[in-house]
Amino acid sequence: MPPRLTTNLEIDKLHSIADKLERDLKKIGIKTIADLLWYFPWRYDDLSQIKKISELEENEISTIKVKVKNMRSYRSFRKKMMITEMLAGDETDDIKAIWFRQKFVSQIIKPGDEIYLSGKPQKKNLVWQLTSPVYEKVKNIQDEQIHSARLVPMYHLSGKITQKQLRFLMSKAIKDTPEIEDPLPVEILNKEKYPWLDEAIKEIHFPSDENKLKLATKRLKFQELFYLQCKYRLAKQDYQAQKSYKISPHKETLNQTVNKLPFQLTMDQQSSLADILADLQKDHPMNRLVEGDVGSGKTVVAMLAALATISADFQTALMAPTEILANQHFVSAKKIIPKKYHSQIVLFTRAQILSGDDTKLSKKEINAQIKNGKIKFIIGTHSLIQEKVNYKNLAMAIIDEQHRFGVGQRQGLKNKNLEDKVPHLLSMTATPIPRTLSLTLYGDLDISLIKEKPAGRKAVKTFL
Repeated sequence: MPPRLTTNLEIDKLHSIADKLERDLKKIGIKTIADLLWYFPWRYDDLSQIKKISELEENEISTIKVKVKNMRSYRSFRKKMMITEMLAGDETDDIKAIWFRQKFVSQIIKPGDEIYLSGKPQKKNLVWQLTSPVYEKVKNIQDEQIHSARLVPMYHLSGKITQKQLRFLMSKAIKDTPEIEDPLPVEILNKEKYPWLDEAIKEIHFPSDENKLKLATKRLKFQELFYLQCKYRLAKQDYQAQKSYKISPHKETLNQTVNKLPFQLTMDQQSSLADILADLQKDHPMNRLVEGDVGSGKTVVAMLAALATISADFQTALMAPTEILANQHFVSAKKIIPKKYHSQIVLFTRAQILSGDDTKLSKKEINAQIKNGKIKFIIGTHSLIQEKVNYKNLAMAIIDEQHRFGVGQRQGLKNKNLEDKVPHLLSMTATPIPRTLSLTLYGDLDISLIKEKPAGRKAVKTFL
C-alpha cells in the first residue's frame, strides 16, 4: 500500500512524472509537495468561453468542444518528421488539427472521443485548422478540466517540464493531500469573508471564476503580510528583551546647542528628537526609524541624539552607505556638536581617517581609543561593524539610508561591545513611504515622521 501523501513529502513521492522531473522541479524551488502547492501561476489564459466551429475567427484564441472523427500519424516525405492529424467536428462544421513530433497524441485521443481544443484557428482552403492546439478530453465534472474550458493557469517552467505536466502534478497534489491547517484565526476569516486556506490554494491554481480568483489572491496576500507582521513583532520583542544602556542626556548641553543653531527646529524635528530621547532613557534598546524627505532635517536630529549619548559618556557609531556621505556627516557633526567634544569625534573609513580636532592619528591609535572609550563618536560606513573595530560602551548606532538593518547586524553590534549590552538603534530614510506600508515593511521599528521642512530651506533640484 503506497504511503499516504503529506505536504512535507519529497516531490518525487507524488507521482512517477514528478520523480522523472525531480531535478528540473528543484531548479524552480520545488522540493516538497508543499513547495509545489505554493508555486503560484504567473498568469492565466481565459479558455472558458466555449464556441461553435462556425463562430470561430481567424487568429483569435478560442476553445471549441468537438467529437473526433479520424486520427492518423505519418512521416513527412522530406524531413521525415512525425506528423499527427485529426479531423473533428461539431453540429456546425468540421475542423482539422495538426501536431508535429507528437505521435503520442494519437495514442491518447481516439475516434469517437469528445475533446476540447484551444488555439488560434486559421482557414486554409475553406477548412478550419488548428496547429499544435491544447487538447483535453471532456470530463464528466467540469472542475476536473485543468488544461482547457476554464481559466487555465500558466507557470514559469524549467528544463523539460511542460505546462501540462505541472498542471497535472498540481491537480494531483490538491486532490490527494490532506487538508492544510489554516494559520489565520477564524475571526479574521469571518470578518474579511476570506476563503479557507485549502479553498484559496485550489482557486489560485484552478479558479472557478475571476471573482473567486481575486478573493483567493487577496486572502493569500493578506496571509503573507500577516506572517511578516508576526515575524517583525517577534523580532522586536526578542530585541527589546535584551539589556541596553539607560542614557540620561545633559539637558543643559542639548538646550544650549539647539539655541545656537542658525535655524529653529520644526515641530516635527522637535517631536522626533523627543521620541528618541525618551527611548534612550529606557533600559531596553530603541529601534526607531526617522522618515523624512531630503532637506527635512533628519541629520540635525541624528546629531543631537548623538550629542545626548556622548555627553553622557557613551559611544555612538554613525554608518552611512558611502564614504562621501560619511564625510558629509563628519562635517555636519563638527558644525552642530560643541567644540569641546570635537576631540572625541572621528571619521573612520577605508579611504580617510580624520579627527574632529585635526589631531593626526594612525588607524591603530584610532582602534585603541575606540576600544578604551576615549573616542565617543565614530562616523564611517557599514565596515564599522565588519572590520576589527571594538567598542567600550557603544550605546547607539545610527544607520543612514539602510532600509533593512537585520538581526544579524544587530547581533554584530552587540558582539563588538566590551560590555554585554545591545546599542540603541536609530535608522534614517528619505524614501517616502505611506504610514500603513511603513508599518508593514518596518513592523519591528517605531517610526517618527518629519514632514515639515525648516523655514527658508531651498527646494531640492536634481540634475542629470
